[in-house]
Amino acid sequence: MKDYCYKCMRELKPGESCVCGAQPIGSDEFPHRLRPGTVLNGKYLVGECLGEGGFGITYIGRDLSLDFRVAVKEYYPNGAVSRSSERSLDVRPVSRSQSEFFLKGKERFMQEARNIAKFNGEPGIVGVREFFECNNTAYIIMDYLDGEDLSVTLKKNGPFRAERIFDMILPIAGSLDRMHEAGVIHRDISPDNIMLLRDGKLKLMDFGSARYYTDEEKELSVMLKQGYAPEEQYRKNGRQGPWTDVYGLCATLYKCVTGVTPVDALDRLRTDELQRPSELGADIPAPLEQIMMYGLAVFSEDRCHDMAELTELIRRALANSGAAVYVAPARAADRTKLADDPHMTMRADDSYRTVAADNTYGDHYSGRPDTADGRPKKGKSRAPIVLIVIAAALILAAGGYMIYRTVSGADDKSGKGDAGAQATTAVSEATDAATQAVSESVKVTVPNVCGKKLADAQKELSSLGLSVETTEEESDTVAAGYVIRQSIEPDRQLNRGDTVMLFVAKEPSEAPTEYIAPTSPPQTEDPFDITQGELETEIERIREYYYSPTSADTKITLDKGANGIDMSRDYRFHNGRLVFAFMFDSDRERRFYYKDDHLIRYIDENGTVYDYPDAKRFDSLSSAVVADAYYELDK
Repeated sequence: MKDYCYKCMRELKPGESCVCGAQPIGSDEFPHRLRPGTVLNGKYLVGECLGEGGFGITYIGRDLSLDFRVAVKEYYPNGAVSRSSERSLDVRPVSRSQSEFFLKGKERFMQEARNIAKFNGEPGIVGVREFFECNNTAYIIMDYLDGEDLSVTLKKNGPFRAERIFDMILPIAGSLDRMHEAGVIHRDISPDNIMLLRDGKLKLMDFGSARYYTDEEKELSVMLKQGYAPEEQYRKNGRQGPWTDVYGLCATLYKCVTGVTPVDALDRLRTDELQRPSELGADIPAPLEQIMMYGLAVFSEDRCHDMAELTELIRRALANSGAAVYVAPARAADRTKLADDPHMTMRADDSYRTVAADNTYGDHYSGRPDTADGRPKKGKSRAPIVLIVIAAALILAAGGYMIYRTVSGADDKSGKGDAGAQATTAVSEATDAATQAVSESVKVTVPNVCGKKLADAQKELSSLGLSVETTEEESDTVAAGYVIRQSIEPDRQLNRGDTVMLFVAKEPSEAPTEYIAPTSPPQTEDPFDITQGELETEIERIREYYYSPTSADTKITLDKGANGIDMSRDYRFHNGRLVFAFMFDSDRERRFYYKDDHLIRYIDENGTVYDYPDAKRFDSLSSAVVADAYYELDK
């Protein structure tokens, strides 16, 4: 087989270094990922990880048969499964309770691949080349997209020119329209799911990623991106259809034009404080702004009906940038047809909701009594005609403002005061306040700080604007001063200023008693020491003993529960001495490396590495492991 750079998958000549500057990755750094150089299905060479999310891992790869780059997406629901690629490529659920969830999610993963594969060749979406199962999980082979997602571009270059991004988005809207006709909706459109290629084209990725989750907490962190999901996605019985994706696409356009994430849909239900892009200083033609706000209407009955309608409006506005844009009237009778037919549109199921949203908006809109036909009453009008009302109100603003300030008070938040007063001097105050509110409610993604030193974890969280509180716990697996766990799961969205509690390991008050040794191995009083260079050499020898079928002269494998120990074990001996121990169960993995019965490296269940002499802090745990190993060897 040819040599390739595992970072960019460029073919290398013998002894050549890649121009991309790829650096080797330690085998212990990410043990749950596939190791670069793995070949899947006999023809897909796996390279480095491109990205890892809540439901899977994506790698760069190469099709060895056709000799071109691909992207390899692996179903790996983080937290529900585990794997140590040094030992096996198989993915294993961490517990029996997660097994059913894992299997159900894998089937949805495969079904989603089947759905997307039907639309290969669409200009606005990523292509799927193949999908298959192996390693007890599933894989999708997709076109490799050479570029960066829009969220990265926005951070680097700032907002787009409005006419340009509206024109660039048209192929995606067209492809979505054809998918909607087949009954598939995306439900997760946002800047980080749209790739900007080097040729300037846009491609939509990750169709239905949240559909792979059934756990409520995780699905909300992936599926419901705040600011991009319409209100119907929050409700158990919310009717979803093409108009749901219209909201997500227009919210993405809003972000691209303003650089500001739209106000969350739930926060807009009572008082809609979403500012127009022009109010935030964006240079956008009025027709395009009107189209965007039409697609961002809070309630689906006020919103653009489908992608065909949205595309037509955009094309007309771009062709006549100075002309008024006609907004087609709502077609309520047609809107419910696709959502009501389960064979037509894949809608939200019971899992896609929050408890709070169900309690508040489950079958009605809080504070909005239902009309005779069962539809919620509208508060203030959200139709384009509101522009006329605002324009007329401006004429009365100067005279009404002082009366408004005297009668209703400057701090009235009800939103029911005189429209003219709010549209004059008060509008600048409201704009400043809303801008400040948006700034204060910026969402941040919680990182994984488990296994890190407390000081490093505090620094990382604080840099995101999060408050940190700590409490100490005893642990026989995590060193003192390191984080055992965190109160908020990684990848969850929080507001700046929210608090994350860190549970930090303290010095144990007594020796751990997790393992009960059946017997004790011979003890030695000889002094032991090892340099870092000697340690690395010894580790390489131990790995050879483990992976070579002939180097290790004795191998012992024990099931969970043997000798009263609640983990399965895999021991390796050389010349009658224990050199390696691998211990695991449904949700834990630990590795021990030995020289002369002394622990020289310990890797805990979080993947944290402790080398000698730091590994000595786990001597109590290690002595039980050694005792169990020699007990079995002496049988």
